[in-house]
Amino acid sequence: MRGFDADIKYKDIEYYDFLKKIMIAEIIIDISNDGVDRIFDYTADGAISVGSRVVVPFLNRKMQGYVINVKEKSDYEGRLKAVEAVLDDGIISREMLSLMDYMTARYNLRRIDVLHLFLPPNMRDGKVGELKRKFVTLNPEMKYDEIIASVRKSQSRQIELIDALESGGDYLSNLTALYGSTVNTLIKKGLLTVSARPVRRVPALGAIESGGVELTADQRYCVGEIMSAIGRKAAEQSEAVNAKTNAEQCGIAKDTTQYGIAESAEQSEAVNAKTNAKQCGITKDITQYGIAESAEQSEAVNAKTDSNRCDNKNTEITAVQNKPENTKTKQDHTTAENAEQRGGRFLLHGVTGSGKTEVYMRVIEDTVKQGKTAVMLVPEISLTAQFYKLFKGRFFDDVAIIHSGLSAGERFDEWMRILNKEASIVIGARSAIFAPLENIGVIIIDEEHDGSYMSESNPRYDAKEVAAFRAEKNSAALVLGSATPSVDTYYKMTKGGYQLLSMPNRVNAKCLPKIEIVDMCAELRNGNAGLFSRRTEDALAATLKAGNQAMIYLNRRGYSSFVMCRACGYVAKCSDCDISLTYHSGDDLLKCHYCGKKFYMIDECPECKSKNLRYGKTGTEKVVQELKKLFPKARILRMDNDTTREKDGHDKILSAFYRKEADILVGTQMIAKGHDFSDVTLVGILDADMSLYFSDYRSNERTFQLMTQVAGRAGREKKSGEVILQTYAPSHYVFKIAARYDYKAFYEKEINSREVTKYPPFTVIVRVLVTGDADEPAMKTVRKIYNAIKEFSRSGEAESGSFVYLAAMRSPVARIQNRFRYQILMRIKNDGNADRIISEIYRLSDGGHEKDTVVFTEINPQSLT
Repeated sequence: MRGFDADIKYKDIEYYDFLKKIMIAEIIIDISNDGVDRIFDYTADGAISVGSRVVVPFLNRKMQGYVINVKEKSDYEGRLKAVEAVLDDGIISREMLSLMDYMTARYNLRRIDVLHLFLPPNMRDGKVGELKRKFVTLNPEMKYDEIIASVRKSQSRQIELIDALESGGDYLSNLTALYGSTVNTLIKKGLLTVSARPVRRVPALGAIESGGVELTADQRYCVGEIMSAIGRKAAEQSEAVNAKTNAEQCGIAKDTTQYGIAESAEQSEAVNAKTNAKQCGITKDITQYGIAESAEQSEAVNAKTDSNRCDNKNTEITAVQNKPENTKTKQDHTTAENAEQRGGRFLLHGVTGSGKTEVYMRVIEDTVKQGKTAVMLVPEISLTAQFYKLFKGRFFDDVAIIHSGLSAGERFDEWMRILNKEASIVIGARSAIFAPLENIGVIIIDEEHDGSYMSESNPRYDAKEVAAFRAEKNSAALVLGSATPSVDTYYKMTKGGYQLLSMPNRVNAKCLPKIEIVDMCAELRNGNAGLFSRRTEDALAATLKAGNQAMIYLNRRGYSSFVMCRACGYVAKCSDCDISLTYHSGDDLLKCHYCGKKFYMIDECPECKSKNLRYGKTGTEKVVQELKKLFPKARILRMDNDTTREKDGHDKILSAFYRKEADILVGTQMIAKGHDFSDVTLVGILDADMSLYFSDYRSNERTFQLMTQVAGRAGREKKSGEVILQTYAPSHYVFKIAARYDYKAFYEKEINSREVTKYPPFTVIVRVLVTGDADEPAMKTVRKIYNAIKEFSRSGEAESGSFVYLAAMRSPVARIQNRFRYQILMRIKNDGNADRIISEIYRLSDGGHEKDTVVFTEINPQSLT
């Protein structure tokens, strides 16, 4: 770990005196309470490091705290208490402390809640730490001949054990399993020594060998553009440090900020002031990734020819898919001048199967070769295992993994490896953005459109915004990748926020699978009231007969979404939440998907005693049941939140399907993106309308993204694929455009709609959510805050027209976990005044608290329920 080095020999006596004298440590106390969310001054030894975890006296108790600054004087006039102990020395870098300041201001968070994000869970309460096991060696104070001489020749097992340990030790548990009581006998004789040795808890995820892949022209171009930007940033950083060094040597300035470099001491140390871009192995020449224009054009023509040979009437797909956008003569938006203006921020827009993952890996590989580190974020825990195996196969132990599915011990060990610079590549879900890496060269966010990058529980934050902050602090490149970019991101790209890199072709030059839309209303009229259309049943039968695999997508888990009495209309609801219970046939239980409560299944109505019960909309459990009736010999796996609760549950299911231990995989959105199965030739999409009619301005966008992503799981290798999309609204434009894979057409229609209706990105949605144990205090709080915001919106402090919408209401889900919920929704014009107005809304919300209520204020929340 970083910190004070006691072995330094000081030549400067003044600096030595500085370390000895008493300093003032600014400390954040480890209590999540608004009243304590401020900085407290304590006296400390001058050697104390910024970013240390300490023990201090606070309100007659010993509490943990975090040193965020060290200074010589305090403005506090009373007597200061002293730091009592240092638990961890300098474990939070200055960069992360600046991130803390950014997040508290941006998202209106408590400092301590942000600091908790930077550390492994359970570390603060001492429930997790370094794991040690008993390790046995030969007594180091004795020679081998002495040890052997101490044992009679007839004691062969003892001699065998001593010989085994001559070349090195082993753990006591291993030796006991092999040699039994012989181990303890030799320990008691003093011939063997036992000591505690740290053991790393390794996530057992395995590895997939990768590498040696020849890049396509599109892939080479994208890698070259990104690495060129990383090279420019490294050169600019080196020049800034040189300027700083020269200025300080001349006595011109000591303020590093005027040179445009971060104040982080670690970052400054990472960049040698005498190193230039060439010495770092950085080059602005991207020809190493390129090929002659004629070859590029030839490859593009071949791809177009192969695509046109596809037996597919969908000509619009071909036009979009095979447009040679990435040839040097066509990419007018990727000139060096434009790239520099975008500051190394990229939107990698590639169709499913275009090889984005290989681009990520090549960029990371070249970045690490330059002595820098890299972060790769994926949206689903189910995807972290797949990416980790790929990266592990290429980068070995240089890869660490961070996500909530790891055990507390595994997460602690991975975090410590990163902190101690034993791993320079981090793969993980949203929380991996807080990994304690230094000198980051690139941050990659795959499936950037996914809503999981937004935290919906305290502390609320947007991982993409956090990534942009860290990229800026580290002079790193930021790469957002997706086959269906979010409308907000694509809009920012059109305004110069990102450099667009397009990958419109699949790496195998095959067509994207044809999407066939089936009208389920017509199926009903023809007497088919089942889950599957006749077309879907026929396609499944053909797929199974050919020995191929199929994936069935339905974004609703359980057996039935509700249970209702046909006689009186009673619906089984959760006792603590204002939501209907979902029936799970496997457990024969009713479950609440909000609070997790479970109830026995009813066999009659508790109100009128009728046994005439009706089941609601179908979930994944019922899909599996129906498939087993249709195809009794088929092997079926189900993947949803219910089947992936156990450790490595995602990986076990996906690995089994990859090994062809199942013919059909049924799942929710967990199976919709990122997965690559060579034998999947059919994808069935059930109840495609489900996400289309949510009361959310993003419902069309989310439906288009899900349809496109899940369709992309079919036909990814040599075998062709097909997709059958079942819907009750076959004429809806979202499905028609999705069937053509025409993202640009969808974007144009959606962005025009949002401009007219004044939704993001043209406005910022702010939600103030108020919850309380009782209804009256929550209602009183929301009224108080609403009136304060309404008064502000009409005052001269808010620009005229800044508030496009403002209203207070009961939340759509009025009660969760027995807490009553109200909300204030507003849309703020997204202009230069938005940040100032949002800051004032934060202040008014914080000041509106009533007793026994909690207030959360969110920017552009993913859910308004």
